[in-house]
Amino acid sequence: MGNKNGLNPKQASDNSEYKLDKDFTNIEVYINGLVKQRPL
Repeated sequence: MGNKNGLNPKQASDNSEYKLDKDFTNIEVYINGLVKQRPL
């Protein structure tokens, strides 16, 4: 069972998988989601 970020807090190894994005690992997607996006 995952949380709202798609990561499973009971499975530490899911951070290095590519389930949330094909180009970025799950932990990269999570960290990028913490940063507020500015318009260009």
